[in-house]
Amino acid sequence: MGLEGDFKSVSPVELLQMIAQQQKTGVMTFVSKTDTISISFDNGRITGAIHGRGGSQFPLERYLVVSGRISKEELYKAKLKAEEAGLSLEAVLMKEGVLTEDIFREIIRCKVQEILDELFSWEEGKYRFEPGVALYSRSRVKVSFDPMGLILEGMRRIDEWPQMKKVLDNPQLVFDKKESPDVPASMEEDEKIVLSLI
Repeated sequence: MGLEGDFKSVSPVELLQMIAQQQKTGVMTFVSKTDTISISFDNGRITGAIHGRGGSQFPLERYLVVSGRISKEELYKAKLKAEEAGLSLEAVLMKEGVLTEDIFREIIRCKVQEILDELFSWEEGKYRFEPGVALYSRSRVKVSFDPMGLILEGMRRIDEWPQMKKVLDNPQLVFDKKESPDVPASMEEDEKIVLSLI
């Protein structure tokens, strides 16, 4: 049996918590204006997410490049090889040692978190739950995330966003590296990626 309605009586956070607590399997789709977000569940755990705007989706490839794990050139070559060999993009990237399965999972987790962060910022919209269906059923890299951890992280980011916006509110603001930056001896992998992108 499907489930549908709008955000007037229940928030996206409450809906995701309910799906997790009831250990449901299926896809919850949220729609607001021209945006669509679909989240796939298997026994209450998140197994994938898609964000589309104006009828087009943001593919995983975008996250691969933005994360700094792969260059646009490497991605282009891998896509050509995937098409020629009739393989998935992730299969080619892993076969050639460009990315490992663990790195793929971490990138997918970042993608899912980013999509949830976007969803939690919506003030209006509709939802529909379709039981028994799944996203990325053919994907070679399978993921299974605890929704509560992702929800808590998303809520923390939403709470902190007004403070960040005060600092970053100037659209003319451009970050630049210092001549002699005071960089800690040990940096997290994510911090190294951010620094390399500036």
